[in-house]
Amino acid sequence: MRNLFHFYQGQNQPCITKSRFDVKLKPLTAHLPNFSTQATLDPMDYQLDPIYELYQTAKNFDGEVSEQGQHILKELKDECSRVLTLMLHSKMSDDATRSMILRHQYSLTILQNKIHLNLETIKAGTRSQEQQTPNLLYDFSLQILALGASIRAYFPTHFAITYPAGLTELKINADQLGIKLNKIESNIGQNPDKSLLTLLKVTLSYPHLLKSNTTHIQLGYLHTVTDQLLELSEKEEEYHEQVYINLLIANEFNSPAFFHYCCTSIIRERDHFENIALSYQELLWRKKSIQQIQPFSAQPFHSSLPSIKSSLLDFIRSEMSYMKNLQKITGELNGQGTLQDHLKTSLSVKELAFFIHLQVECGIILENRPKKVHEYAVGHYRTRETEKISEKSFKNAYYANSREEIAKVTAKLAEMLARAQQKS
Repeated sequence: MRNLFHFYQGQNQPCITKSRFDVKLKPLTAHLPNFSTQATLDPMDYQLDPIYELYQTAKNFDGEVSEQGQHILKELKDECSRVLTLMLHSKMSDDATRSMILRHQYSLTILQNKIHLNLETIKAGTRSQEQQTPNLLYDFSLQILALGASIRAYFPTHFAITYPAGLTELKINADQLGIKLNKIESNIGQNPDKSLLTLLKVTLSYPHLLKSNTTHIQLGYLHTVTDQLLELSEKEEEYHEQVYINLLIANEFNSPAFFHYCCTSIIRERDHFENIALSYQELLWRKKSIQQIQPFSAQPFHSSLPSIKSSLLDFIRSEMSYMKNLQKITGELNGQGTLQDHLKTSLSVKELAFFIHLQVECGIILENRPKKVHEYAVGHYRTRETEKISEKSFKNAYYANSREEIAKVTAKLAEMLARAQQKS
């Protein structure tokens, strides 16, 4: 079954038998409505009458599957081969061929949905039928799917991949996606946080795909992405959620649920820090990390929604703007600031680091945790060289000083001492 329903990869094209019918196709319309699951309940103008008549026979079938049921399936197989043969040997213009493909695709999807809903009715117990009837209908539906897969394989430029997939096709693909997600869960082991995987299981479940009117191209996209996630889980010894998130961002998985999950994750990490300055730096780092993600695919999951990467960057910018405004108000109320109102000095980064180091050693600054001193300095000062001091450059300068920096700071200290003596 795997090869049959991964037809978007061009696998296992069926052979074509010579037609034993000579049925002339009816005229086809050039444009089709964008159908939804609701359309499965509406009357249909079938262009594939012999197949529909076989379905009516199968639906009312109450005999032995091994005899009459298999005969129905054989008739269906021959009819599907006839339809495909006529399409391949058609001498119609390209526009007429496209119209024919669309009409066949639309009609086959409606038939597929009718069979699916019929099977659900039987499973719900609202009808009393023998067990062989659901089995026959399911096998009937699989042959309808195989015909649709063949049409897509032979006419890839005419097949409407942006139309919603049929209900049976959705269910089969959702089951296949679920199997891969279960393998990923097994590979990551006993990791306590599987919230991302839980989100994916819900998003890729049959009810969610059905509600979203998932299209053929989206199903292909989901298989590609889950294959990449599975490969990642097989080669990574430890589970790091951010690596999986970055992979989904690189593939433009712009699901609203995933966007919300990423925003929640960003806020959660930001709120780990004890002050606004460090939280702001966390957002800066997140922004840089997302900007540097290289795209794997130009095809997003939802073509009608904005890019997940640009949406997350807009979200981070909005949070940064909010924090700036919040700190500005706080600074005005308290007479100090940590984001916008940095104190500008005439010193270089190296000179400032040495100057602050001297204050710590002489007991002017009583904080004995170097990291805390570094964080405060980069959050409150700007130098003649830069508006934003990096913590790494300040840390390096804090512990390594050249004679030139020492001489410049010493000269400033001498000037301060001279001014103090003048005031005494």
